[in-house]
Amino acid sequence: MSRALVVMREHGTLYGLWADNVNEVRADLRVTPLPRELSYFEGICNYKGNMIPVFSLSAISGEKTEASGLLVIAEHEKNQFALSISEVLDVTEDTADAMPAVNMELSKGVLFISEIIRLKEPVFVLDMEKILAEICK
Repeated sequence: MSRALVVMREHGTLYGLWADNVNEVRADLRVTPLPRELSYFEGICNYKGNMIPVFSLSAISGEKTEASGLLVIAEHEKNQFALSISEVLDVTEDTADAMPAVNMELSKGVLFISEIIRLKEPVFVLDMEKILAEICK
């Protein structure tokens, strides 16, 4: 069974979020920085009257770049948050060739990956449960 996948690029690597977890992609939301302990926490933004946390995909992936202003508004089990990303490439349903990800701890950080989908190049699907578990620590 294939599902729609939103494909994003960050530092030359492709990442994906299942489309049923993505509310929308916005470039017009202002991120308000807050004091933080987590390097990948950028701050909060007002999304339709709700203050939601904003996380940097580049920092989650172990790299750090300036924010592009592009936010993917995501939701999982009624928890909303935004991911700051460089670019959205595509929405694809060609996801039948998926394999589970192994525990992916890198020297620069931990990637929250649930599976890897092979398109023309690998797409690392972000694990919403692991991301939210880390956020809610």
